Amino acid sequence: MVTATIAMQSFAASNFALFSVAAREIALYSDLPPEFAERVELLVEDLVRNVANHGYQGAPGPLTMELLADESGIRVRLIDQAMPFDPTVQTVQDCGIQPSQSPANGLGIMLARNMCAEIRHTRSDNQNILVFLIKPRRIQPVS
Repeated sequence: MVTATIAMQSFAASNFALFSVAAREIALYSDLPPEFAERVELLVEDLVRNVANHGYQGAPGPLTMELLADESGIRVRLIDQAMPFDPTVQTVQDCGIQPSQSPANGLGIMLARNMCAEIRHTRSDNQNILVFLIKPRRIQPVS
């Protein structure tokens, strides 16, 4: 089992790589498949950028990411002090729309819901706490 915590008091969108690459490295260090680590990196990148761009509306703010990884997957906990936002109750846009053609939000939420075995949000002490579990997909042999 591998655990890590990354905390930044003045997180901004330009700092996303610190979080997304760290999540990927933790997944790889935990002997999870490289393609799984890439999925984890993509999801963390999207979620932390959303905190910066939408939650903090471009202004810097605190962000903490806690990771717990083992051979079964990776659990990520993101804690921010941005405006309240619960992605688990938001609607997602029509999947038929290409991301590059749509100005609407919601693609990151759809991505998280599709990639996570579990996702939950709480609001406590003026903080958003988003916890998600990503498990490697098991490829079933063709018979």
